[in-house]
Amino acid sequence: MVERSERFEIASRRDGRWAIEAVRIRMDESVALARELLARGAYEAVRVVRARDIADRTVFESVVFEAERDGDGEPPIRLAAADEQDCWCADLADFYGARSRRAMGLILRDFLDRTAITPTELLHHPRHARRLDDTGMLLSAAVQRVAQLGAQSGTRSLADSRRFLEAMIDEARRRAEASRADRAHPQPDPQTLEPFLEMIAARGGTPIDRHHAACHGIARSLEMAGSLLARTETVLTWGQTARTAPAIQAVDALLADCIASPTVLREMFGQPGDLSAALAMAIAFARKRPADPPRRPASWYPALAAFMQVHPAAETRAILLDRVRRMLAGDRALTHGDASSEANALIDLSTRLADTRTGAFIGGTPMVEAMQRRWKRLDKPGGFGNLMIPQGKPEDRFRQILGQDGQIFGEMRQRAVATLLLDALRDIPVDARGKINDLGPRVDAIGLLEPTMRSLRREMRSNE
Repeated sequence: MVERSERFEIASRRDGRWAIEAVRIRMDESVALARELLARGAYEAVRVVRARDIADRTVFESVVFEAERDGDGEPPIRLAAADEQDCWCADLADFYGARSRRAMGLILRDFLDRTAITPTELLHHPRHARRLDDTGMLLSAAVQRVAQLGAQSGTRSLADSRRFLEAMIDEARRRAEASRADRAHPQPDPQTLEPFLEMIAARGGTPIDRHHAACHGIARSLEMAGSLLARTETVLTWGQTARTAPAIQAVDALLADCIASPTVLREMFGQPGDLSAALAMAIAFARKRPADPPRRPASWYPALAAFMQVHPAAETRAILLDRVRRMLAGDRALTHGDASSEANALIDLSTRLADTRTGAFIGGTPMVEAMQRRWKRLDKPGGFGNLMIPQGKPEDRFRQILGQDGQIFGEMRQRAVATLLLDALRDIPVDARGKINDLGPRVDAIGLLEPTMRSLRREMRSNE
């Protein structure tokens, strides 16, 4: 009997070139994904092709859906209203680093998705930088936004912050142009990064020189991938063969860049039943715990799961936790059903975010703020909807939390208070913690989990 199987390939066209974005087994889901990709404005056209495998041979029968973008109605590229505060950079290494790229991934999300590139490519390939210039005032607006954050830190004026950023952008572009002019600049093999990185190391130079040279070669190599999904597959192919620390760190940084895209995240989650299922998977990956595979996993899902299970992948885990926080703070329902179902879903996610070592929540105060915002909208008793989020200097924040009336009841509230206390305490310099030693009895009286009490006592004694 002849074996037959049918699938649907979703493809996109950019700059006249077609690239496969995903594969599905149902036509309705394939067409829906194609329409979604087209609506994002990042592609010229999309199509769905029915493919049938017969006796180990693939026969493409027909195009079942095809559509082109209406260029006249294309919306302008927008600057995202990101809330990234911890993104100020002190030097070029910071500018190339994880915090800076995470901020670019947020603020320039629309541009990055439409051009199907990552922040690493934008920083290290002059062609992409020129495309950003062609958008008009987008770069200037982004610089202004980040400069305002730098000015808020009190170290520089707004004008000085802007000049500082512009100088770093100019230096990064100078390096990218110089590397582009070097026709002998190496590029990585499609299957492994190790030989390429060893070749870069052998060229010598400063650490920042070697970092840029590696990222420029990688950016040149990723040009062959036509989409962010294709880039994700390429990066995970490198991840499967990564054995040395430089290769593992490079894959982690690139994977974090890719997963910051909502398009890649949706493919990773594989159409879960509801938002809470997707967030549960993201938390499991972030915490290096077993995750239930999605119902319709992406072709690269096994490679992602294997990489995350074996390697530290600190940047990728940070991106996933940040995504969890943003979705918890958002308005989209966690699950289908009434307020009780929503509350149960939030309680389940809070349990997954619990840090048994400290009795707090992973993700710190920002995660507590996100969960509290969602709980308040439920208008249900319990939880920590009425918990005060402290403001001001770390010492003031610590005292404000202890100043709330009554003991702390309920595990969610206990963990939330623990998170706020530990964050505030760790922000107080060690040599200044003597100012709060008199608060020890009040800490003992509020009724926190024992792991929290041990952590607080240890931190409070660290100045002795």
